[in-house]
Amino acid sequence: MLLRESVSNKNSPFAALVRELGERIEPPSVEKSQVGVPASEYQPQRRLSETELAAMIDVYRSGKTAFEVAKLFGIHRQTVTRLLIKHGIPLHPRATIDAKLLAELAWHYERGKSTVELGRKYNLAASSVGKALKKSGVQLRPPKFNRWAARDE
Repeated sequence: MLLRESVSNKNSPFAALVRELGERIEPPSVEKSQVGVPASEYQPQRRLSETELAAMIDVYRSGKTAFEVAKLFGIHRQTVTRLLIKHGIPLHPRATIDAKLLAELAWHYERGKSTVELGRKYNLAASSVGKALKKSGVQLRPPKFNRWAARDE
């Protein structure tokens, strides 16, 4: 839409300026990278064919996570779970931290491992490891790097 067409008060100084400039004002072309989504993260919608859908289900059943399947097929993780539920495929249960695993996490943490390292080793989120350790009474160390302080500088 042209700028002059968007002015509601035709007698304002701004409207006069727009009339004077006329067609010389060209709006910049808007690319997807300028609309809030970085170009590297933009993912166009993609529909799977019946064969791709069957292959996706097989890959998921082989033990891959929804995130891994999504990356493999070039679709969103939520699309994977939605399609699995739609086709009656039971989803993998989320990882839970039982008493045995908690004892093992606490043992490693007390010997210097970080929550991030433990999360990677046991395929858990670092925040989940930290919450479980804190809930069990383990005194957590202060972080080595404060990511919030780094943003303010």
